[in-house]
Amino acid sequence: MFDPQAITGHVEMSPKRVRVIFGGETVADSTSARLVWENPHYPQYYFPREDVSPGVLVPTDVTTEREGLGTAEMYTVSAGGREALGAAWNYPESPVEAIRGLIRFSWSAMDRWYEESEQVYDHPRNPY
Repeated sequence: MFDPQAITGHVEMSPKRVRVIFGGETVADSTSARLVWENPHYPQYYFPREDVSPGVLVPTDVTTEREGLGTAEMYTVSAGGREALGAAWNYPESPVEAIRGLIRFSWSAMDRWYEESEQVYDHPRNPY
């Protein structure tokens, strides 16, 4: 029988350049993004902090807990005169060591996502 928890927390490097657009600005641009399976259906992108545009992440006092991933520190994303509250987060002390310090953006809160030059909708493509 398939165990959905077995894949939760699986991390691998994305082979693609990934960009995130918000407020008409590129808030993340990376050739080192990680694909992280938070559930068994499809992955999410996590970005090295150095691939996130300076000044777009505004810390908040909000934290949230995600089973298997730990406590997330939430950020407001601010770019192009717009703000998205709680639209980015990281897990600085995650039990999944490979995601510690990486930044995850809320897919639906951002304006556009690109894998290479192709716009992607709803969620990252599962490479399998």
